[in-house]
Amino acid sequence: LPGFISNFSNLVDLNLSNNNLSIFPTELCKIKSLERLKISQNPFTHISECIVNLDNLKFIDLFETPLETFPNAFLTMKNLRHIDMQGIVYGPTYQQKWIGGLHWVRIEFDAPCDCMEK
Repeated sequence: LPGFISNFSNLVDLNLSNNNLSIFPTELCKIKSLERLKISQNPFTHISECIVNLDNLKFIDLFETPLETFPNAFLTMKNLRHIDMQGIVYGPTYQQKWIGGLHWVRIEFDAPCDCMEK
């Protein structure tokens, strides 16, 4: 992403879905006005802890984004209300860890697999 994207200080809704982003673009962490981030169907596996700077973020769409783990920053993001994690099947322990840790957030997972836990 171009660095100037952080200049959009009034941006509240951003859709970067299906852009073949191999790493989470940290430039996004400077857009403090962001409330909805659609970043689904990208191949990155980690979200930078800088996401904690998005104080107004309420929704993040990670559909078919193969995250290996949630960023710990999510645990302090009290305005976050909804995370879409559908499209990738995770084991029940992984799902319960985050559903329990983020009790104020609606997290959508597909049905858990009977597979090796991450």
